Amino acid sequence: MTPLPSPPPPASRPRNLNQGSGGDTHGSVWRGGVPCISLWCVAPGLCVMLLATGTAMGQQRQFGPLVHWGAAGAKDGLPTGYFKQVATGLLHSVGLRTDGTVAVWGGDPNSYGHLSGMPIGGGWIKVRAGYDHSVAMNQYGALYLWGNSYNGATTMPDPDRLFIDVAAGENFCVGIRADNLQLEAWGSDYCFGTGHNRPNGQFAMLDAAGHHVLLLKIDDVPDRLLGWGPLPPCPRPDPLDPCCPNSYNWNQWIVPAGVASDAWKFSAGHAHSLVVGFAGGLTAWGRNGWGEGSTTPITGCPSVCVIPPSGCNTTSCLKHPPSPFPSQVNDARGGYFHSVIQRTDGSLTGWGRNDDYQSDTPPGSFISFSSSYNHGVAISTCYANCDNSYSQPVITPADLTCWLERFNAGDPGADCDGNGVLNSNDYECYLALYNLGCNNP
Repeated sequence: MTPLPSPPPPASRPRNLNQGSGGDTHGSVWRGGVPCISLWCVAPGLCVMLLATGTAMGQQRQFGPLVHWGAAGAKDGLPTGYFKQVATGLLHSVGLRTDGTVAVWGGDPNSYGHLSGMPIGGGWIKVRAGYDHSVAMNQYGALYLWGNSYNGATTMPDPDRLFIDVAAGENFCVGIRADNLQLEAWGSDYCFGTGHNRPNGQFAMLDAAGHHVLLLKIDDVPDRLLGWGPLPPCPRPDPLDPCCPNSYNWNQWIVPAGVASDAWKFSAGHAHSLVVGFAGGLTAWGRNGWGEGSTTPITGCPSVCVIPPSGCNTTSCLKHPPSPFPSQVNDARGGYFHSVIQRTDGSLTGWGRNDDYQSDTPPGSFISFSSSYNHGVAISTCYANCDNSYSQPVITPADLTCWLERFNAGDPGADCDGNGVLNSNDYECYLALYNLGCNNP
């Protein structure tokens, strides 16, 4: 094993801005001849992207306005302005603004508590969303947790502990300690033991979701990516899903042979996992009742395995993956029973369960995105296209109405020419920005 460099002191520790996705977080690494600019090189040939936002290839700007898709209730209170990071939970979402402040929206705060006790002020560099709880991390690695503390999901064993990365699952949290780069977890057990059965070693980043965790080891070994998840006899039949038991254990945490050494980006879904290889190919595995754990259409017993929600059927509630599936993708997120990829042009494509249109991703190009239980949120590359409509012509008076609504809501970004009022000059300003590619706000 290559000797591990000592972690930098809290005041100078690299900022970790990896994107999260609903209970899911997301990890990515560069290796082999890629300059380690703003990266922490933890071993020869391995650079951990501690300043990453899942940016689409070729894009320059690292922030933009939010675009929502999926369940309408999860959109309640969607904020305006510029964001650099977003994470989605069960019925809520968390965003990190460019000034380091945190916004929370969606869902029912009386039922889930994710809007109560949210962090105040700036200085935050990372946000994560569990199903009913959330976590924010500051530049020193200190955590702030809020929301529903079911089974201790928001109760850290040591409140003064510092971390280099953190993730939130259904009702648990897991982090990599800054002092020894080992794991610490708290909250619900889910048969894999947040307090036991913990993988040994030192880790660089991690990704968690409903019932499992994906981990990137620092050790300079071929298989750096490993999982931590439910152990037998956890599989248990679900009377509502007799063909495909909705158990904790779908082997979603067992990384397939050859994938662990080729993990560029990785994301954990509720009971499935996604890995983007260094060449851009996607590998999916785990629960596949709605096709979320595969890149090919599901076969077998969909009429039994796929239990449609009230008001739809297996055809209208199921969306198959694209065919042919792209040979190269830029990023991926595992949702609850669905998956979303980002293509190399920055566009999004979803598949799997679609009863709330959580797999019907919006058109356009995006900087980063998150998708979880029944909705998704993405950071758009283009503020000019305010109404997010891509029918021709793209920039229309509808966008001016949209900018006016944002301006009246106190969003200074809606004033394109910066003169303090909205008029035809702003329309021409935004039209020019759109024609330039929207790489500038």
